Amino acid sequence: MYSRKNAQNLSKLLFVTRIPQNIKEVEEVITQALDNTDDWLKFDDGRNIKVLNVEHYGIRQRWHVVSSEASRQKSVKKIEKKTKKERFNSH
Repeated sequence: MYSRKNAQNLSKLLFVTRIPQNIKEVEEVITQALDNTDDWLKFDDGRNIKVLNVEHYGIRQRWHVVSSEASRQKSVKKIEKKTKKERFNSH
C-alpha cells in the first residue's frame, strides 16, 4: 500500500501502479499537469499521458498522469448532475 508508513518498503520497488487519490499531493500534481498541456504525449486512441518527476515521502519518483476522453466526459456529466441538483435545491 502506498503510504508514508510504508515509504521505506516502497523505495525498494521498481514501480507502484497507482497513487491513492486521498493523498493531497496527487491533486496538486494532476493540477500541475493539466495547467500545462503542451508536452502531453499520445498514449493511444483517446488517452494522453504526461510524465512528471516528483519527490514524495522522501523518494524521487516519476508519476504518470493519464488523461482520457472517457474520463473527461464522465467528469462533465458529474458536474452537470451536481449543477442541476444545486439549481433544484436553490428553488
